[in-house]
Amino acid sequence: MENQQPISIMIHDLNPWGGQDRSMLEIAWQLNKQFPLEIHSYSIEGYDSWPDMKHIKYEASIKKPIVFKYLNYHFKSWNKLRSLKDKSVIQSTGTARLKSDVVQVQFIHSEWQKIAENLPKDKSRGFSPIKGVYHHFLNKYKLYLEQKVYTPQKKYIAISHGIKKELMNNFGIPEKNIEIIHHGVDLNYFKPYQEDESSIQTRLEVRQKLGIQPEDRVLLHVGALNSRKGIFKSLEVLAYLKRQGFKNLKYLAVGQGDQKILQPLIKDLELEDNVILAPHSKDIREYYWASDLFFFPSFYEPFGLVVLEAMACGLPVATSDVAGASELIVPGESGILFSPLDSVEKIAQSINPFLKSEEYGKKLAENALAVAEEQSWEKVGKKYKEFYSNHI
Repeated sequence: MENQQPISIMIHDLNPWGGQDRSMLEIAWQLNKQFPLEIHSYSIEGYDSWPDMKHIKYEASIKKPIVFKYLNYHFKSWNKLRSLKDKSVIQSTGTARLKSDVVQVQFIHSEWQKIAENLPKDKSRGFSPIKGVYHHFLNKYKLYLEQKVYTPQKKYIAISHGIKKELMNNFGIPEKNIEIIHHGVDLNYFKPYQEDESSIQTRLEVRQKLGIQPEDRVLLHVGALNSRKGIFKSLEVLAYLKRQGFKNLKYLAVGQGDQKILQPLIKDLELEDNVILAPHSKDIREYYWASDLFFFPSFYEPFGLVVLEAMACGLPVATSDVAGASELIVPGESGILFSPLDSVEKIAQSINPFLKSEEYGKKLAENALAVAEEQSWEKVGKKYKEFYSNHI
């Protein structure tokens, strides 16, 4: 590692909790086994020891509104990198830095804005005109950053073919400048509950705690409680299935957001006895274990790390075909795919075979696990190492 050029990874925070932060933490850990790293961030959580890494810590004098934290990071990272004597390869996580050599892209706001215009607006308690103006400004700021950061001369790592296409279409990035590397999964942690007695016991305890009966079939949602993640459509699909005679269905939703905004729809659809809104949790493995199908009709999902984690837990998945993780799935073999724009009836029909046949569910689960086993972070890390070995 002494002769390797260091890599400076620019990211606001690294931790095991959020999807983007969790994936970048794993990628950085793998890269650091071969390359010396400099992590420029406000904080790091998740690993106690790194082979050869410097954490260049930034302080945010103003943390809220979040736009001030972003602005503070841009200024301090610019000033810090300008003062460093050692030249490093700079990797920006999304728009974390205006100038960089490599950009790892996990989300494109300009693409999401196009889709969001055609979806019902999310409503939450305490919304005010002032907040509306602020969020409008924040969106404009994010779009401005993308125009400044995503320029043709840089190298890009896209987490899916979908992101690659969006980079080419929205910003004119040459195809030859984009490398696709799908996310990975921690196979030591995310694993089928059937593997040991304690995991089986955890499944039983969680289901009992949530009031789930042995005969209930549980459809799981992990993610924010908003329109983008498709939770409102999920509830409509659940109501349709209930009318079709599937009486023992439960819908378990785990994620950040105002649960009260879902209550009117739950009541209108007469799903009070079918929906379980669990508190947000940093540790979601036990919810995968407690469920029978991961159901994820997201309208915009550059990858969807939760899909791959569910598959690693041996859980059958039914996900929208816009999720980047769907690129790893063979429809009907290792998962169920549908368009989030499909009718409620059509989506319900796509998961009917799973609800009617335990054998079909077992086949989906076994094949999903096999796919996940090919996406360990070690294997994904090898692709990142090869990328940097070829480009440094």
